[in-house]
This record gives sequence, structure tokens and C-alpha cells, in this order.
Amino acid sequence: MNALAYANHAIPLPARVAKHAVFGLLPGQIGLRNRACFHHLTKPRAELQFNAALATVRPGDICIDCGANRGDYTKRFARAGADTYAFEPDPWSFAELTRRAGRLRGTHLINKAVGTATGTLPFFRDADFEDTPEWCSLGSSIFCRTDRPQEEIKVEIVDFLAFLRGLDRTIRILKMDIEGAEVPILETLFASDLMERIDYLFVETHELQFPELLERTWALRARRHSFPGTAINLDWH
Repeated sequence: MNALAYANHAIPLPARVAKHAVFGLLPGQIGLRNRACFHHLTKPRAELQFNAALATVRPGDICIDCGANRGDYTKRFARAGADTYAFEPDPWSFAELTRRAGRLRGTHLINKAVGTATGTLPFFRDADFEDTPEWCSLGSSIFCRTDRPQEEIKVEIVDFLAFLRGLDRTIRILKMDIEGAEVPILETLFASDLMERIDYLFVETHELQFPELLERTWALRARRHSFPGTAINLDWH
């Protein structure tokens, strides 16, 4: 944690909320950044909505876990009877995912990242990844962080919209926690006709970790109301 982040976390939560509420009234990037901080400090937990969505899953429904990590939600989808597709590009995480969920019925584990085109991309992990892989794997991304030393590996990318079209079925739940890569995918997905085939969409956004995504993320938040047939939650975890 850098010095600024440490100082912010040292401030009691009510004072942080009040500070961001006030500075959120400012124009431009400063105001938007503070509105985003205020939102993330006060947003409701998504778990109740997710549990309600999971209760609607019936055997044979499709659920997709993008950024499956070690498979906590992959397992929940599979145990609900879903045909479950889990994407995880990191080799350590994928090995753990395979160990923990690979034998569950209906699971399809894919050692690739999701994106808007097929190919390979750099993938950034904390430089001390091997010391605490369970913790460090949660923040690995195709975006390089500037607040900590990182190492680079190469990962394969799948064209996610092409993958969805190939399924040619309704998606009951799509969960996406992919450390910033959600923005270009959602921009493309929102501009497509595929939203009609998704019942529930749960996404964690990362505009506080990657400020260059701030404006694009908040444009997506404004557009999420354009899809009345899909329950969209952009406040996953």
C-alpha cells in the first residue's frame, strides 16, 4: 500500500465518506474521482442479489465465471446444476481451479483471459507473487499497476463475444471479476444484441485501481439502465 493509500485508510470511515461526498461536488476529474470513491465506500453488497439469482439456476442452465481464480463461484455454479464455463488465465490460479473444481459435473475450465479479440497479451502479477500466491492472484491483470513492483507473463485471450455467440443459448448468470479488463468487454457487449441473452450480470469494476478507466466505467454505469431484460449489478465485491 502506498503512502497516500495508507493515509486514506487511516482516516475513520465516516470521515472518508463525508470527505468524498463534499469533494464529489467539484467539477472534472477531481469530482468524478471523489464520487467514485464515495460510491465504493457506500455501495450495497451484491451477495444477496447474487444468492437470489443463483436460486433461479436449474440443471442445464449456463453460468459463466470470468476471472474464476481458485473457483469459489465456479463451484457454486456447478453445484447448482449449471453448465459452467470458468475462465482463468493465471497458471497458478488455473492449477488451483482445476484441483478444486475440475471434477465437478458440467464444468468447462478454460486457461485463458477474456477479451474483445483472440490472441496473446502481457499479464501482470505482483513481483512477490510466489511468496503469497493466494493473495497476489486476486489482483493480477492485463493492466500494469504503478503502485507496486510487478512481473509480466504472457497469457492467451479468447474473443468473449464470439464465445457467447457460439453458445447460442441464454446465459443465466455471467460473473466478471477481471481487474480492469471488464471495461472494453462491457463496452462491446452493451453495443451488441447479446445482452438480450443474459439474465443476470455481476461485475466488479476497478476504476479506483486504474484511474484511466474512470470515465469509461462511469459511462457504463449510466448505460446499464438501457437493458431492462438483464439484472445488471456493477458492484460485485
